[in-house]
Amino acid sequence: MAEEKEPLEIEGQRAPVIIEKDNPPKVSKKKKFSSFLLAGVIGGLVTACVGIGAYHFINTDKGFPVKDAQTVMQEQTTPKLKASETNKKKIYEIADASDSLNGFTVTVEGIQFRRDQTRLMVHLKNDGKSNISSLFAASAKLIDNDGHTYNADPFASWSAPQIPVGMDETVMLVFDPIRDTAGTLTFTVDNISNMKDAPWNVEISFDIPD
Repeated sequence: MAEEKEPLEIEGQRAPVIIEKDNPPKVSKKKKFSSFLLAGVIGGLVTACVGIGAYHFINTDKGFPVKDAQTVMQEQTTPKLKASETNKKKIYEIADASDSLNGFTVTVEGIQFRRDQTRLMVHLKNDGKSNISSLFAASAKLIDNDGHTYNADPFASWSAPQIPVGMDETVMLVFDPIRDTAGTLTFTVDNISNMKDAPWNVEISFDIPD
């Protein structure tokens, strides 16, 4: 004798709907296919929009074509250097680029662009009453207007543990090669100390000569 099935009632509707336990409502294959098809169309549209946006971000500047993706990737890994458009043997003079504190004056006098390195001519003058302690080459950096940082090479640069009282001479610091997109540079040195005043930093900005 077959077991009598107990009906279920679904409340919250205008009229109760009775569903047998062993016979739940079925979703037609047609409705399932329509749902999958709609999801696929939406996913395709989202992917296309993202792709178009990425393409225009890389290739356009205010709506005008600039660079293709391959060129952008190549510039990130092997950027064009300033040395490719300047005289590699010439030292370009820098004017009005100095910083002075506690009797110690740092002046950027010249720069030379090479494919393997950048040479910066820096004049150091200590008119104070104490020797200056600073690992100049270890902490010196150049930062361009695009935010790229070029570290100094402590082995190729002038380096001394102290800058004695009365020192008045030009030294050479060596940095990584500068990118050709750089228009201005900021020369920084951290933690300069005379053992009397609080340590300070040097920061000098200057335009790159044409």
